[in-house]
Amino acid sequence: MKKKYKVSVIVPVYNVRDYLEECLESVTGQTLGFENIQLILVNDGSPDNSWEICEKYRDAYPDNVLYLPQENSGVAVARNNGLSHAEGELVTFLDGDDKWSSDSFSTAFAAYERNPEISVFSCRMVFFDGESGEHQLNYKYTEDRIADIREEYNCPQLSSSSVFIRGDIARQHSFTPGIKYSEDFRYINEILLDTCRMMLLKDPVYWYRRRPTNDSAIQSSTHDAAYYIPTCTDVYRYLFDLSVSRFGHVLRYLQFCVMYDLRWRLKIPLKETGLSKEDQTVYTGLLQGLLQQIDDDIILDQKRIALAIQLFALDMKHGEDVSRNCAVDDSGVIRYGDRVIFDLSGRLVLWVEGVDVRGDVLAVRGHAAFPFLEDRFRLLYSVNGSVRDLPLTATNKNAKTYLHGVIRADYDYMIEERIDLSVENEFTFYVEFDGKRFVSGPKYVTSGPLDKKNGSLRSGSSLICRSKTGLTVSRYSVLKQAARLFGR
Repeated sequence: MKKKYKVSVIVPVYNVRDYLEECLESVTGQTLGFENIQLILVNDGSPDNSWEICEKYRDAYPDNVLYLPQENSGVAVARNNGLSHAEGELVTFLDGDDKWSSDSFSTAFAAYERNPEISVFSCRMVFFDGESGEHQLNYKYTEDRIADIREEYNCPQLSSSSVFIRGDIARQHSFTPGIKYSEDFRYINEILLDTCRMMLLKDPVYWYRRRPTNDSAIQSSTHDAAYYIPTCTDVYRYLFDLSVSRFGHVLRYLQFCVMYDLRWRLKIPLKETGLSKEDQTVYTGLLQGLLQQIDDDIILDQKRIALAIQLFALDMKHGEDVSRNCAVDDSGVIRYGDRVIFDLSGRLVLWVEGVDVRGDVLAVRGHAAFPFLEDRFRLLYSVNGSVRDLPLTATNKNAKTYLHGVIRADYDYMIEERIDLSVENEFTFYVEFDGKRFVSGPKYVTSGPLDKKNGSLRSGSSLICRSKTGLTVSRYSVLKQAARLFGR
């Protein structure tokens, strides 16, 4: 029997009055036609008069809108309540401050009609309001395609909002009450561990609001002690155990999902978690136990993550300083085992932030960053062939934080050299790793307009130069353009 609705949309409502109409208009305005859509509004005891908007839409669309008020019980209970009333062939969960692009439902339903055996249809997530841009996991949406999580591990699905789920499958599962954070992570991956396949759709967009006030549940979660231990036990470890019971091992896909989430946790110092000393010990032990079930290459495969954090994760997993197992070859490639993790010929470690010439003294200032311990490397520079150590001052201004504090991998430096500006003077930068020396140029030079009265440089503008090996400075070059860089 053909269902009355093609899509059921479940919207839990709590303190979203300022955003709710924009959210609901994104549903009523779908190109699929609102007559094909069931809109279920679950008011989770919201104290902000959101009920007025809910009742307005219920009264305007009595055939399509179901309004379910309940005592405040949390988002999991609200979604389960809505799910028990969902009649659509597809189900999607929409947070009350977010929205869908206008053709999302028609695109998802057409994909479902072509692929009725697929249970999950995953869509891109794009930020708006306080932050804009693509979610960093959107790399997987290159084309409309089916991904099998048993074979393709690096296509994580962490959100149950940015998906459409076959209605019969959605109703076979439920959100777990009492889980305050990542309840949707658990729900959607319970489904995927059953079905193992999802369709990736490149065009529909789930617009995810980043509130400028940082008061959404996710944005404020890191200040809540409930964000830590319960998520590790009731979400990550639960799913790992479920995978082992189902497949005999933790799927690499699931390892990737959990590691993606852990990468953010590893950057939160324990002192900022709100946990007691005893709970900090428990939490650290849980993180270590999870990491021990994640393959090394999964840790290193994470995108847009500082190498220092990846090395720290490996340290926690193995209970030792794994950077001691890294080695550099004659071309400047650093490997952990057989895995390339850093290329000194391609990854720059020096930033030149200012060049100043006063009289016959050239001053060069900047900072350096290197993800290995100080006793493994040296940074040097040469003036007309004479090599010196770069004078480094440790700083935390750009340093990466992690569980136990700061990874001290950032340094400031200031070079002051008396030179003859009537001729060219060559400056070259080097990095040494385990005694092997390689040329390393600055990523950019920041300089300012020339003050022709005294020959000095003023700050304020940028001269961008990439993959360069040094500075060539003479009075002619200073008068012409402040500083000239030459390539390799």
